[in-house]
Amino acid sequence: MVKNILNDNGFGGIIDCGYRKVDHALITALVERWRLETHTFHLTVGEATVMLQDVNVLWGLPIEGEPVSGVDFSFKLSELIERCELLLGFTPSNTDIVHGRIKFVCLLNQLENEFPENQNALQCTQRARLIILYLCGGTLFPDSTNSKSLPPSSLISIFGVTLYRASR
Repeated sequence: MVKNILNDNGFGGIIDCGYRKVDHALITALVERWRLETHTFHLTVGEATVMLQDVNVLWGLPIEGEPVSGVDFSFKLSELIERCELLLGFTPSNTDIVHGRIKFVCLLNQLENEFPENQNALQCTQRARLIILYLCGGTLFPDSTNSKSLPPSSLISIFGVTLYRASR
């Protein structure tokens, strides 16, 4: 049922891709060929640009609909904890929330807990949200400094919570 929820929300393609090892030599070569002024790669066969449609085709992510943007810092700590309970199915401690964001390690610990077979629809939805937030922070929008931090809260504010990825 969790997999169906992920598929219905457009994240099934990423799950199906599995883990891919990063080819650092390839990344270095691409960085050297990137031209900031034109936002293109200058290759021996011509110029190439990564488009939003490429992400759609490669990962199967939907690219149509309303954008998720904006940051809401008006929530109190107690409200953030309540939102985690409601939307994600677990209660973080006060130290798991820093500057209105939930530490990523807290989310990861929840995902490492075994998920029993016979769960109700709410529990499956909460588990799917945990997986989606993990994917957002670890696969789709990793920190460019390689410090294992999550994306800006505006990217995941659709769930009503923001995350902060602490180094493990």
